[in-house]
Amino acid sequence: LFGGFGGLLLCEAGILVGQTIVFLLVRRFGKPFVELFFEKNKLDEMRFLQDSKKLETTIFLLYLIPGTPKDVLCYLTGLTKIKLSRFLLLSGIARIPSVVTSTFAGAAVGDGDLTKSILLFLLVGALGLTGILIRDTVVKHLSQQKK
Repeated sequence: LFGGFGGLLLCEAGILVGQTIVFLLVRRFGKPFVELFFEKNKLDEMRFLQDSKKLETTIFLLYLIPGTPKDVLCYLTGLTKIKLSRFLLLSGIARIPSVVTSTFAGAAVGDGDLTKSILLFLLVGALGLTGILIRDTVVKHLSQQKK
């Protein structure tokens, strides 16, 4: 509807607003608020985010990898010491490749370019599947580094 770049800007703006709201709610209400939405074992899985030395790199990498649980990450990042502005910058930049491929695939559908759309959707699907397959390995690796 808005084209590739317009869709990218609109999606990034929506993500920015949503993440800001979640981050500020978590900062205000703390861990009990997060536990309303996620099981304790899921939160324990992401305990490595408490390592402030590697927090920014970890956030960037996890947001960059398709298929990682970004909803949980957004909530848990609010429990860390990172500044909101820094979190939004890192996560916003890291999400761009995924959002770009999705918005351009959607724009191709809107333009009637089914070949381009199918190729982009296959690329997005392959990246997402790869991310899902390596997600647990990455999370375990980051958790072990924390220990």
